[in-house]
This record gives sequence, structure tokens and C-alpha cells, in this order.
Amino acid sequence: METYTLSDIVAEPALLWTPVHSAAQLPDNQDGLLAPVTATQESALLLRIQAAADFYTLNATLLNSPPAVEVDIFLDPYVFNVIPRSLLPIGIYLSFVVIASLFLSRAVARWLHNIGEKAGEKKEN
Repeated sequence: METYTLSDIVAEPALLWTPVHSAAQLPDNQDGLLAPVTATQESALLLRIQAAADFYTLNATLLNSPPAVEVDIFLDPYVFNVIPRSLLPIGIYLSFVVIASLFLSRAVARWLHNIGEKAGEKKEN
């Protein structure tokens, strides 16, 4: 795993034709990339991952040149350093379901308890 800044990619010609370049959206004016980053500008860090499959097979050709492994990376900011932003709606939904099920289970338990008491009173009479 290697990381690159936009200025690294512009400065190193070998990186310009790698898959890192296809993911980068370089502006037309590349002189601005080499300027120092101020606090108001956003920074970008590009990541290149090289991986190979870890397996064993009797096929010698496949062992000598394993296929490329596709990697999906999701970079998601955290909300209050607790939960990823993409999981926040799911967390809210699950919290709602838990709270609603607690109230519903209490109501069902009371209803069943009342049915049991009424059945017990009928047996005694």
C-alpha cells in the first residue's frame, strides 16, 4: 500500500500512467498543485494498493502469476468520532426498532398476563 499526494504524481512521470492517475481528478492548471497548501484548501491523498490472491492450487501457471485482486475502499468520515456517517441512518433506524419493540413487548406481556389472570379467575369460580 502506497500513498501519494497530487504533487508527487505530477512530479513523478512514472506515476502519471498508473491506475492512481485514473482515480485522480487533476485540474488543468497543474502549477497550483505544487504550491503550498493553505488551511482553506482541501488536501487530497491518493492510495495505491497492490495485492495478490493468497491460495494454493495444483495449476503451476496460476501459482506463478496469480490474478489481480480487486479492492474496494470506503473512506467515510466519523460523526463525533463514534459512528461512520454512512451508518448513521442505519443506527437511528435500529435504535427506533429497539425502542418500539420494547414498548410493544411490554404491551403484549401485559395483555397475556391479563388473559392468564382472567382464565385463572374463571377456573376458581
